[in-house]
Amino acid sequence: MQKLFNASDLKNLNQIYSVVAANKKAEEQTALEEIEEPEVSRECGDCNLCCHGWLYAEVFGQVLTYGSPCHYVGCNGCTVYEQRPEDPCRAYKCVWLQDGTFPEWMKPNKSKLIGTWRQWKNNGELDDYIEVCECGDVIKGTDLQWLISASKERDLNIMYMVDGKRYAAGTDDFVKWFEEDFEWL
Repeated sequence: MQKLFNASDLKNLNQIYSVVAANKKAEEQTALEEIEEPEVSRECGDCNLCCHGWLYAEVFGQVLTYGSPCHYVGCNGCTVYEQRPEDPCRAYKCVWLQDGTFPEWMKPNKSKLIGTWRQWKNNGELDDYIEVCECGDVIKGTDLQWLISASKERDLNIMYMVDGKRYAAGTDDFVKWFEEDFEWL
């Protein structure tokens, strides 16, 4: 009978495992440090991903649906910027704008993800959750890992997409609601 591993092989595997475990712990610590960033004042700047058809809205009677950009977006941004309506254009604030603990690399035009605060009924009471929408690209593993870590560390309920399919992370009640009662409009 042939041995699969000798003592030297096992020692090397244990060393590799230790390095992998140390790297994972360092990555988790980095994710936690980024969660604890202080709140900062943010602006859209060069980001207008919310106008490119990843959110449902109506602007001056033009309905925006998933994958269909706003009729008023031109090569240089919004063609009706000064006259844009209060709702949704002026009022909409993505989670990245509102929550300084979301790292700079999670800005929608960098991550290709848009987070929006939504509400769900939790035992008859309204409760908040974040809906994270992919914007043309499949979510990156690092972004997904950060979102799930943030959900656990900050007790956030998050609905997210992976390749267009929706999933939930958060409290047991939220995940149950998502699995049993959520309906995408």
